[in-house]
Amino acid sequence: MKGELRPAYAGSEHVHLVDMISGILKGSAGRRRGEVEARIREVEAHGDYRMVRGFYDIMLAYCTFEPATRLDPAPLRDFAFARMSEIGNYDQDTAVAVIKEGAKRFGIKEDEFRSAMWSDLPENQVLKAFRAPNPEDVIKEYNFRAVSSILLRSAYIRFWVSDRWKDALWAVKRLGLMYQLEGSSITVDGPASPLSSTRAYGLAISRLFYFITRAEKWWLEAGLAKGSRVLRASSDDPISSGTGEVTFDSEVERRFYRSFSSLGTGWEIRREPEPLRAGSYTIIPDFLFEKGGIRVYMEIVGFWTPEYLERKFRKLSELKVDNLIVAIDSANYRGKLPQIAGRVIVYRGVPDAYKVKALLMEIERPLKDELMKRAMSVKVAGDHLSVSEMARENGLPEDIMREALTKARPEGYVFDGSNLIGPGLAEALRKDIIALKTEDAEAAIELLKKRDIEATVSTLVELGLKVEWRGLEARLIL
Repeated sequence: MKGELRPAYAGSEHVHLVDMISGILKGSAGRRRGEVEARIREVEAHGDYRMVRGFYDIMLAYCTFEPATRLDPAPLRDFAFARMSEIGNYDQDTAVAVIKEGAKRFGIKEDEFRSAMWSDLPENQVLKAFRAPNPEDVIKEYNFRAVSSILLRSAYIRFWVSDRWKDALWAVKRLGLMYQLEGSSITVDGPASPLSSTRAYGLAISRLFYFITRAEKWWLEAGLAKGSRVLRASSDDPISSGTGEVTFDSEVERRFYRSFSSLGTGWEIRREPEPLRAGSYTIIPDFLFEKGGIRVYMEIVGFWTPEYLERKFRKLSELKVDNLIVAIDSANYRGKLPQIAGRVIVYRGVPDAYKVKALLMEIERPLKDELMKRAMSVKVAGDHLSVSEMARENGLPEDIMREALTKARPEGYVFDGSNLIGPGLAEALRKDIIALKTEDAEAAIELLKKRDIEATVSTLVELGLKVEWRGLEARLIL
């Protein structure tokens, strides 16, 4: 009899771990991603490494990271590397001299030049906002990914769904999977089958699994390629995915979608939006980006025949939209870009998500500048104001309101990224916390919450209290 393989599912007993990671992210507004991940590594050292890392990877989709400066790092780096090469010396004194020269040339301070040079690296980007997800959704997504990873090693998958049966069969055919019907179930060759061992086939299996889990009731059995073990999962297990059933016409589109989604830009990305008119033609762009009422379309032009490309570029040239990004495979690029009413980037392999993000920021900047002016002019009065309420009352995005307060904190106020606390109230709260005579930071946070202040460990620090991390617990030093 074949042995059954049971994944190590996360469950309700791990909600505290999700909450802990969520607390770290909430309290890390304004910090570099490298600093955030250093705190996550501390949790990993004292808990289940894979589970902590898995939860964190899922929750990155709820984060918005942005460069700490609006300065474009590319020309700064180009200047520094070119000057170092001209001088022909790469010691520390030369580097300091080049940075000083570069700062003068670009009209900025030396520290700004030094930090801006690498501000586009993921670890140097700053956490601007975090939208805390439901812990149960994070746990179910983790379990979904755990099962998906096992399915990639399967030789066959047999499944049954209680509803949408015809849709299930259509999905199998659309995904190009090899299958056979067996009564009320369907069996498909797995990615590890000798007849289907390709990466693209494995990705198709992952998309099929998402479709299966959409059914009201379902079960599946997957035989692993090596050994005689069998994975069994069903709708009774804590499994679901909130990533959405996104389908793609190519591996390039899929990889770009996942790469861009992982950046946490604050832009919503949608696959194949509504059709657009292009002269006498109709075009369905590959992607639509939306943020704050701004809509930006994107079309990926892969390597194809000259005739196809000619038709494609002719249609794109007649497309009448305010904002368009066209990514062109370098295999089609011969020194002269086509005349297209949009922003064009050339890519090799997969469009660079960071380049697309930079273009979106360029499109967004005029609107963001106007919103920032409004946010900077908001009058502050009262002992306690929450950033979310201030943003809502003034019709502003929360991240804009937070950034404005970070740049120009009202005099005398304590600011923890989510709350503004006046000097009088801040001193009173600090005394009340000290009066608790406890090292338990959670007890202090609970006291603040009873005063309608959504506090974190960062709030305690901003109030002037000393906090020390001991393993997974934050302790007050009184």
